[in-house]
Amino acid sequence: MTEFLSELFNFLLEHWFLSTLLVVLLGMLIQNEITDTVYGITSLPAKDLVDLMNSNGAIVYDLRPYDVYKKGHILGSESITADIINSRVDQIKANTQKEVVLACDSGIDSPKIGRNLVKLGVNKINYLSGGIHGWQGKGYPLVKK
Repeated sequence: MTEFLSELFNFLLEHWFLSTLLVVLLGMLIQNEITDTVYGITSLPAKDLVDLMNSNGAIVYDLRPYDVYKKGHILGSESITADIINSRVDQIKANTQKEVVLACDSGIDSPKIGRNLVKLGVNKINYLSGGIHGWQGKGYPLVKK
């Protein structure tokens, strides 16, 4: 065990830049997860979204620009672009019997927007893990309007 620790220490010293980068990235990932937990925002895998939609328990807001939405979106989703969603908080709050799910291109913007909606009084927010790209990557279809 002592030999392993010695080799690990030498590796860390010889590759200090990579080691530092790893620690910083892990710290950022942990901070992001803690922030989402504090705000009550949940990452929702595509399969779980399908289950929720099939039970009529979800309303999906597609945050992408409308022209992108028209080229392909999740069946039943509504287009509310990221730049106007704050002005539609009352509409979102009115859907109290369904889970709110935000979907963006990659799953990166949705949590940020979700945290802002929580600050504006919207309770439980979910976001599609991996966004629309992740949805397609799992083999789920998009429909065109």
